[in-house]
Amino acid sequence: MFWPEWPSMRINPSTWFAWRGWVPVPLLAAQLLLASPQTAHWGLFLGLVGAGEILRLWAAGFIGRRYRTRDSTVGALVTSGPYAYVRNPLYLGNTLQWLGLGAFSGLLWALVWGVCAGLLYRVIVPWEEGQLRAAWPKEFEQWSQQVHGWWPKRRGGECSHERFRFSQSLRSERSTLLVWLAVIVLFLIWGSD
Repeated sequence: MFWPEWPSMRINPSTWFAWRGWVPVPLLAAQLLLASPQTAHWGLFLGLVGAGEILRLWAAGFIGRRYRTRDSTVGALVTSGPYAYVRNPLYLGNTLQWLGLGAFSGLLWALVWGVCAGLLYRVIVPWEEGQLRAAWPKEFEQWSQQVHGWWPKRRGGECSHERFRFSQSLRSERSTLLVWLAVIVLFLIWGSD
């Protein structure tokens, strides 16, 4: 596992899972209020956000809208595409994007965003994988032995039979792409002061 086990977790992971899309909002507001834009970091910001979104689009093209759920509904176990290399490509993409957000205001903010992503995913990934393990015990066990949760492997594990669908990817990521467009416009305005 990426994180060591904590002796006591009084946090309800399913609640954090349901609200995971809203977690960055207060942190972004704090960054906008407290930090200064460093427009010299535009390239790093756009590079990390772009790399994260490419990974998310690739993953969404295989898993579809199933990942947009807010409850514990479990669909098929997808092990194709990026899921053949890393078990959490969507969260890895988010982490890259969050680091990019922070990098726009400097290394300290990138570190803050990275720690927040790590804490969030430390709570929800074990819960989410528990849901998958319960629904697909044999398949999940085999997949988790072949594919690491966070560090991509050079060669992928055995794949399920899903195919990449670009239209599905764009539909699934539509709201995320619009949010990033709004954030980029916001940063352009913020950085021009």
